[in-house]
Amino acid sequence: MEAGTAETINDNDNDNDNDNDNDTTVSTAMVSDCPYIYELTVDVDIQHSWRSDLRVRLIDPTRITAVLHNRTGFWDADLVGSYGTSGGSLNPDEDLSVFLDSTGTGTGTWTLSVEDHAAGDSGQLDAWSLSLT
Repeated sequence: MEAGTAETINDNDNDNDNDNDNDTTVSTAMVSDCPYIYELTVDVDIQHSWRSDLRVRLIDPTRITAVLHNRTGFWDADLVGSYGTSGGSLNPDEDLSVFLDSTGTGTGTWTLSVEDHAAGDSGQLDAWSLSLT
């Protein structure tokens, strides 16, 4: 992927994407050619009765990690929207600029980790996508 173009990776397969009590769901996406990252957007569709049960992390191919969501929104259900370095409908808990140009490459396996930290209910990761420019 050359600078100025975008590549979007989607995971909609729902294999092992259940977000069970006190469990972690991990989903990966492979980016084949992205030498530099200038902008990043992550779209998530996570169904859960209590979004405050959830911690969601994005992990790049070099293992740099940013927390997208960290157990907030007590009375709210589901986590659906986008996080981005240039804004989005959701605000990340940690700065996504850690993934930008200075970190190196976007090529390789990216991971979305969804952790359920409370008992009594469950949910699932329906879909997520990663867009790198």
